[in-house]
Amino acid sequence: MVLTIAMLAGETVYLVYAMRATRAEATASSQYISVSAHRGGARKAPENTMSAIKYAVDSMSDYAEIDVQETSDGEIVLLHDTNLKRTTGLNASIWTLTYDEISQLDAGVRFNKKFRGEQIPKLEEVIAYAKGKINLNIEVKYNGHNQNIVKKVVKIIEDNDFVDQCVLTSMNYNFLRQAKKINPDIKTGYTMKMSYGGLEDMDAADFFSVKYTYITESFVEHAHSLGKEVCAWTLNYQGDMQRMVNCGVDNIITDDPELVRKVILGTTDRNPGFVSLLGYALK
Repeated sequence: MVLTIAMLAGETVYLVYAMRATRAEATASSQYISVSAHRGGARKAPENTMSAIKYAVDSMSDYAEIDVQETSDGEIVLLHDTNLKRTTGLNASIWTLTYDEISQLDAGVRFNKKFRGEQIPKLEEVIAYAKGKINLNIEVKYNGHNQNIVKKVVKIIEDNDFVDQCVLTSMNYNFLRQAKKINPDIKTGYTMKMSYGGLEDMDAADFFSVKYTYITESFVEHAHSLGKEVCAWTLNYQGDMQRMVNCGVDNIITDDPELVRKVILGTTDRNPGFVSLLGYALK
Protein backbone atom coordinates (compact mmCIF):
# COMPACT_ATOMS: atom_id res chain seq x y z
CA MET A 1 0.00 0.00 0.00
CA VAL A 2 2.80 2.40 0.96
CA LEU A 3 4.64 1.52 -2.27
CA THR A 4 1.48 2.13 -4.32
CA ILE A 5 0.97 5.55 -2.73
CA ALA A 6 4.61 6.43 -3.33
CA MET A 7 4.33 5.42 -6.98
CA LEU A 8 1.17 7.48 -7.42
CA ALA A 9 2.83 10.44 -5.76
CA GLY A 10 5.80 10.10 -8.10
CA GLU A 11 3.55 10.01 -11.14
CA THR A 12 1.66 13.01 -9.85
CA VAL A 13 4.87 15.01 -9.40
CA TYR A 14 5.83 14.12 -12.97
CA LEU A 15 2.45 15.19 -14.29
CA VAL A 16 2.61 18.50 -12.47
CA TYR A 17 6.08 19.14 -13.88
CA ALA A 18 5.05 18.20 -17.40
CA MET A 19 1.99 20.39 -17.33
CA ARG A 20 3.82 23.38 -15.88
CA ALA A 21 6.46 22.98 -18.56
CA THR A 22 3.76 23.55 -21.17
CA ARG A 23 3.73 27.13 -22.42
CA ALA A 24 1.03 29.07 -20.63
CA GLU A 25 -0.16 30.77 -23.78
CA ALA A 26 -0.58 27.51 -25.73
CA THR A 27 -3.92 26.80 -27.35
CA ALA A 28 -5.27 23.96 -29.45
CA SER A 29 -3.56 23.70 -32.81
CA SER A 30 -5.31 25.29 -35.77
CA GLN A 31 -4.13 22.47 -38.02
CA TYR A 32 -5.72 19.03 -37.92
CA ILE A 33 -3.79 16.60 -35.76
CA SER A 34 -4.80 13.01 -36.31
CA VAL A 35 -4.93 10.49 -33.46
CA SER A 36 -3.63 6.91 -33.53
CA ALA A 37 -4.64 4.27 -30.98
CA HIS A 38 -1.41 2.54 -29.92
CA ARG A 39 -1.39 -1.19 -30.76
CA GLY A 40 -5.08 -0.79 -31.45
CA GLY A 41 -6.01 0.26 -27.94
CA ALA A 42 -3.51 -1.22 -25.51
CA ARG A 43 -4.96 0.45 -22.41
CA LYS A 44 -8.52 -0.73 -22.95
CA ALA A 45 -8.02 -4.14 -24.59
CA PRO A 46 -5.28 -6.71 -25.29
CA GLU A 47 -2.82 -5.10 -27.69
CA ASN A 48 -2.89 -6.02 -31.37
CA THR A 49 -6.16 -7.94 -31.12
CA MET A 50 -9.57 -7.48 -32.73
CA SER A 51 -10.92 -6.15 -29.42
CA ALA A 52 -8.23 -3.47 -29.47
CA ILE A 53 -9.08 -2.50 -33.04
CA LYS A 54 -12.76 -2.28 -32.12
CA TYR A 55 -11.88 0.04 -29.24
CA ALA A 56 -9.88 2.22 -31.63
CA VAL A 57 -12.97 2.51 -33.82
CA ASP A 58 -15.27 3.19 -30.86
CA SER A 59 -12.91 5.92 -29.57
CA MET A 60 -13.13 7.61 -32.98
CA SER A 61 -9.38 7.39 -33.51
CA ASP A 62 -8.17 8.28 -36.99
CA TYR A 63 -5.75 5.34 -37.05
CA ALA A 64 -5.17 2.09 -35.25
CA GLU A 65 -1.41 1.60 -34.95
CA ILE A 66 -0.57 -2.10 -35.21
CA ASP A 67 2.54 -4.28 -35.45
CA VAL A 68 2.94 -7.19 -37.86
CA GLN A 69 5.27 -10.18 -37.96
CA GLU A 70 5.51 -13.42 -39.91
CA THR A 71 4.87 -16.99 -38.76
CA SER A 72 7.05 -19.92 -39.78
CA ASP A 73 4.60 -20.79 -42.56
CA GLY A 74 4.48 -17.26 -43.95
CA GLU A 75 1.28 -15.85 -42.45
CA ILE A 76 1.28 -12.18 -41.43
CA VAL A 77 -0.14 -11.70 -37.94
CA LEU A 78 -0.40 -8.88 -35.42
CA LEU A 79 2.34 -9.03 -32.78
CA HIS A 80 4.74 -6.51 -31.28
CA ASP A 81 7.33 -8.64 -29.47
CA THR A 82 9.32 -11.31 -31.28
CA ASN A 83 8.58 -13.60 -28.32
CA LEU A 84 5.02 -14.55 -27.36
CA LYS A 85 5.58 -14.89 -23.62
CA ARG A 86 4.43 -11.42 -22.51
CA THR A 87 1.10 -11.50 -24.33
CA THR A 88 0.26 -15.21 -24.41
CA GLY A 89 2.47 -16.90 -21.82
CA LEU A 90 4.24 -19.10 -24.38
CA ASN A 91 8.01 -18.66 -24.38
CA ALA A 92 8.61 -19.07 -28.11
CA SER A 93 9.71 -16.87 -30.99
CA ILE A 94 7.17 -15.98 -33.66
CA TRP A 95 9.28 -17.42 -36.49
CA THR A 96 9.31 -20.89 -34.89
CA LEU A 97 5.54 -21.36 -34.89
CA THR A 98 2.99 -22.00 -37.64
CA TYR A 99 -0.21 -20.01 -37.83
CA ASP A 100 -2.21 -23.04 -36.66
CA GLU A 101 -0.06 -23.12 -33.52
CA ILE A 102 -0.41 -19.36 -33.07
CA SER A 103 -4.19 -19.51 -33.44
CA GLN A 104 -4.47 -21.83 -30.42
CA LEU A 105 -2.84 -19.31 -28.07
CA ASP A 106 -4.82 -17.03 -25.78
CA ALA A 107 -3.79 -13.41 -26.36
CA GLY A 108 -6.38 -11.92 -24.02
CA VAL A 109 -6.47 -13.59 -20.62
CA ARG A 110 -3.15 -12.15 -19.43
CA PHE A 111 -4.58 -8.67 -20.02
CA ASN A 112 -7.91 -9.37 -18.31
CA LYS A 113 -9.89 -12.56 -17.83
CA LYS A 114 -12.89 -11.04 -19.61
CA PHE A 115 -10.83 -11.25 -22.81
CA ARG A 116 -10.16 -14.97 -22.36
CA GLY A 117 -9.96 -16.72 -25.73
CA GLU A 118 -8.88 -13.65 -27.70
CA GLN A 119 -6.80 -14.78 -30.67
CA ILE A 120 -3.85 -13.25 -32.48
CA PRO A 121 -5.43 -12.04 -35.72
CA LYS A 122 -4.10 -12.14 -39.25
CA LEU A 123 -3.50 -8.81 -40.98
CA GLU A 124 -6.17 -9.51 -43.58
CA GLU A 125 -8.76 -10.06 -40.82
CA VAL A 126 -7.99 -6.68 -39.33
CA ILE A 127 -8.10 -4.97 -42.72
CA ALA A 128 -11.47 -6.57 -43.48
CA TYR A 129 -12.88 -5.17 -40.24
CA ALA A 130 -11.16 -1.77 -40.52
CA LYS A 131 -12.20 -1.07 -44.10
CA GLY A 132 -14.47 1.96 -44.14
CA LYS A 133 -14.18 2.36 -40.36
CA ILE A 134 -10.61 3.34 -39.50
CA ASN A 135 -7.18 3.79 -41.07
CA LEU A 136 -4.29 1.55 -40.11
CA ASN A 137 -0.68 2.38 -39.30
CA ILE A 138 0.97 -0.95 -40.08
CA GLU A 139 4.41 -1.15 -38.48
CA VAL A 140 6.47 -3.92 -40.03
CA LYS A 141 8.80 -5.38 -37.41
CA TYR A 142 12.27 -6.61 -38.33
CA ASN A 143 13.57 -9.68 -36.47
CA GLY A 144 16.19 -11.13 -38.79
CA HIS A 145 13.91 -14.01 -39.86
CA ASN A 146 11.47 -12.17 -42.13
CA GLN A 147 13.32 -10.89 -45.19
CA ASN A 148 10.24 -11.18 -47.45
CA ILE A 149 7.69 -9.74 -45.03
CA VAL A 150 7.34 -6.38 -46.82
CA LYS A 151 6.40 -8.03 -50.11
CA LYS A 152 3.74 -10.07 -48.31
CA VAL A 153 2.34 -7.11 -46.39
CA VAL A 154 2.11 -4.96 -49.52
CA LYS A 155 0.35 -7.79 -51.38
CA ILE A 156 -2.23 -8.09 -48.59
CA ILE A 157 -2.80 -4.34 -48.71
CA GLU A 158 -3.19 -4.35 -52.49
CA ASP A 159 -5.37 -7.47 -52.62
CA ASN A 160 -7.76 -5.86 -50.14
CA ASP A 161 -7.80 -2.48 -51.94
CA PHE A 162 -6.50 -0.80 -48.78
CA VAL A 163 -3.68 1.41 -50.10
CA ASP A 164 -5.58 4.64 -49.49
CA GLN A 165 -6.59 3.66 -45.97
CA CYS A 166 -3.22 2.79 -44.46
CA VAL A 167 0.37 3.81 -43.92
CA LEU A 168 3.31 1.43 -43.65
CA THR A 169 5.98 2.18 -41.05
CA SER A 170 9.14 0.49 -39.82
CA MET A 171 12.33 1.05 -37.85
CA ASN A 172 14.07 -0.75 -40.71
CA TYR A 173 14.61 1.89 -43.40
CA ASN A 174 15.34 -0.78 -46.01
CA PHE A 175 11.80 -2.08 -45.51
CA LEU A 176 10.49 1.33 -46.57
CA ARG A 177 12.66 1.23 -49.69
CA GLN A 178 11.24 -2.19 -50.53
CA ALA A 179 7.66 -0.99 -50.05
CA LYS A 180 8.18 2.07 -52.28
CA LYS A 181 9.80 -0.06 -54.98
CA ILE A 182 6.84 -2.43 -55.02
CA ASN A 183 4.15 0.25 -54.78
CA PRO A 184 5.14 3.95 -54.73
CA ASP A 185 1.56 4.90 -53.79
CA ILE A 186 1.82 3.36 -50.32
CA LYS A 187 2.49 6.08 -47.76
CA THR A 188 5.52 5.20 -45.63
CA GLY A 189 6.89 6.39 -42.30
CA TYR A 190 10.31 5.91 -40.74
CA THR A 191 9.99 5.02 -37.05
CA MET A 192 12.82 6.52 -34.99
CA LYS A 193 13.65 6.41 -31.31
CA MET A 194 15.30 9.81 -31.63
CA SER A 195 15.41 12.69 -34.08
CA TYR A 196 18.62 13.43 -35.91
CA GLY A 197 20.04 15.10 -39.00
CA GLY A 198 20.17 13.78 -42.54
CA LEU A 199 16.42 13.85 -43.07
CA GLU A 200 16.97 15.21 -46.57
CA ASP A 201 18.35 11.84 -47.72
CA MET A 202 15.38 9.77 -46.57
CA ASP A 203 13.35 9.74 -49.78
CA ALA A 204 11.71 6.41 -48.95
CA ALA A 205 9.92 7.98 -45.97
CA ASP A 206 6.87 10.19 -46.48
CA PHE A 207 6.83 11.04 -42.78
CA PHE A 208 8.82 10.50 -39.60
CA SER A 209 7.43 8.69 -36.56
CA VAL A 210 9.55 9.83 -33.61
CA LYS A 211 9.57 9.15 -29.86
CA TYR A 212 7.95 12.26 -28.39
CA THR A 213 10.75 13.02 -25.94
CA TYR A 214 13.05 13.88 -28.86
CA ILE A 215 10.62 16.06 -30.80
CA THR A 216 11.12 19.82 -30.81
CA GLU A 217 9.48 22.64 -32.72
CA SER A 218 12.63 23.06 -34.82
CA PHE A 219 12.61 19.37 -35.79
CA VAL A 220 8.96 19.59 -36.85
CA GLU A 221 9.62 22.78 -38.81
CA HIS A 222 12.58 21.16 -40.57
CA ALA A 223 10.56 18.06 -41.47
CA HIS A 224 7.69 20.21 -42.73
CA SER A 225 10.11 22.25 -44.85
CA LEU A 226 10.99 18.98 -46.60
CA GLY A 227 7.32 18.19 -47.17
CA LYS A 228 7.35 15.47 -44.50
CA GLU A 229 4.86 15.00 -41.67
CA VAL A 230 5.80 14.16 -38.08
CA CYS A 231 4.11 11.53 -35.95
CA ALA A 232 4.82 11.47 -32.18
CA TRP A 233 4.82 8.27 -30.10
CA THR A 234 3.71 7.15 -27.48
CA LEU A 235 1.99 9.84 -25.36
CA ASN A 236 -0.21 9.13 -22.35
CA TYR A 237 -0.01 12.27 -20.19
CA GLN A 238 -1.75 15.56 -20.77
CA GLY A 239 1.35 17.75 -20.48
CA ASP A 240 3.25 15.71 -23.06
CA MET A 241 0.28 15.76 -25.40
CA GLN A 242 -0.03 19.53 -25.14
CA ARG A 243 3.68 19.98 -25.86
CA MET A 244 3.32 17.94 -29.04
CA VAL A 245 0.32 20.05 -30.06
CA ASN A 246 2.45 23.14 -29.45
CA CYS A 247 5.25 21.69 -31.58
CA GLY A 248 2.85 21.25 -34.47
CA VAL A 249 3.07 17.49 -34.98
CA ASP A 250 0.70 15.91 -37.49
CA ASN A 251 -0.23 12.74 -35.61
CA ILE A 252 -0.13 11.53 -32.02
CA ILE A 253 0.09 7.84 -31.09
CA THR A 254 -1.36 7.11 -27.66
CA ASP A 255 -2.93 4.53 -25.37
CA ASP A 256 -5.52 7.19 -24.44
CA PRO A 257 -6.97 8.57 -27.70
CA GLU A 258 -9.92 10.13 -25.91
CA LEU A 259 -7.65 12.30 -23.76
CA VAL A 260 -5.54 13.30 -26.77
CA ARG A 261 -8.64 14.46 -28.59
CA LYS A 262 -9.62 16.62 -25.62
CA VAL A 263 -6.15 18.17 -25.54
CA ILE A 264 -6.23 18.90 -29.27
CA LEU A 265 -9.68 20.48 -28.96
CA GLY A 266 -8.63 22.44 -25.89
CA THR A 267 -11.38 20.94 -23.71
CA THR A 268 -9.18 19.61 -20.90
CA ASP A 269 -8.68 21.21 -17.51
CA ARG A 270 -5.72 23.56 -18.10
CA ASN A 271 -4.95 23.73 -14.36
CA PRO A 272 -5.95 20.32 -12.99
CA GLY A 273 -6.00 19.84 -9.25
CA PHE A 274 -4.48 17.03 -7.19
CA VAL A 275 -7.55 14.78 -7.54
CA SER A 276 -7.54 15.16 -11.33
CA LEU A 277 -3.83 14.35 -11.50
CA LEU A 278 -4.37 11.21 -9.42
CA GLY A 279 -7.13 10.27 -11.84
CA TYR A 280 -4.70 10.48 -14.78
CA ALA A 281 -2.08 8.51 -12.83
CA LEU A 282 -4.59 5.76 -11.99
CA LYS A 283 -5.67 5.20 -15.60
